[in-house]
Amino acid sequence: MVYDKLENLKEYISEADYELIDSKFFKIINPDMEEGEYKIDGDRIYAKVMSYDTKEAKDCKLETHNAYRDIQGTISGVEGIDIYKRSELQAETAYNADNDVTFYSRNEEAHMMRINDLPGYFSLIGTEEAHCAQIRVGNIKRVKKFVIKYRI
Repeated sequence: MVYDKLENLKEYISEADYELIDSKFFKIINPDMEEGEYKIDGDRIYAKVMSYDTKEAKDCKLETHNAYRDIQGTISGVEGIDIYKRSELQAETAYNADNDVTFYSRNEEAHMMRINDLPGYFSLIGTEEAHCAQIRVGNIKRVKKFVIKYRI
């Protein structure tokens, strides 16, 4: 997992991919943008914009992906994201290839790290990492965020 300023994403992915994402998505990010899917490079790289109310950590789903890495960031608000080693968790569901997701049970003995995603920053979450987003931070209840799906 990488947590860094959005301007530094180019250090973690190819220059060509960064230029695509920057020109087709980052240049249009704003708090008033519509929710939905934004194509960047077909099914290889695309973004989703969504808004929701954050929750207590115990009410959030823990998941992994096999085909895509996530690049997550907030447009407005803040949310917590718990990160676990996938290998330390027990799957609750079989892998769903259509949605590229497996859900997991929490393991209180597993190593966990929590980050707070803030506007202007990103979290790059690999396929070996389980993550649980939508966590309420302080009194901030509403978040608008993006998730860039980046095929490996």
